[in-house]
Amino acid sequence: MRRFPVMIVTGLILVAAVLPAVAQDKSEVVMTVRVIQQEHRQIMADNLKLTPKEASVFWPIYHEYMAEAGKLEAQYVALLKRFVAKQATMSDEELTVTFHKAMDLKKQWLDLRVKYFDRVAKAVGVRKAARFAQVENKLASLVEYKLAQAIPLVPRTASSAK
Repeated sequence: MRRFPVMIVTGLILVAAVLPAVAQDKSEVVMTVRVIQQEHRQIMADNLKLTPKEASVFWPIYHEYMAEAGKLEAQYVALLKRFVAKQATMSDEELTVTFHKAMDLKKQWLDLRVKYFDRVAKAVGVRKAARFAQVENKLASLVEYKLAQAIPLVPRTASSAK
């Protein structure tokens, strides 16, 4: 079985979308994102080892999952881009609202993952659904790590340039 650091495509797109706003020298991350985007379906297939019958029911469910996840990702990318661009001048209220929006999107993402775990379990069994969830969790964790590395901390004091 091929060993590859796994990240969900939507998360990778998120990293690729936010990193240019953070720093110019992130070419290694962007390259990794592109490779995984190109090979994502194969990575998932390699990790799940679906039979043809399982594949015929899994992939349509997975594509629905990815479509729903993409909507959340778009909202998260917009929020992070705004944060990165304006965090030095954001008021305490703006920072609070941004934090709550980010946490709400994470809750929605977790709810989505639970929803699709259940759907995948009904379609191909609990063990394959658990592997699906594990792969997605590893991907999401790696994305969070990359974002944490790339996004600067809020300045201790607000900038006067408002």
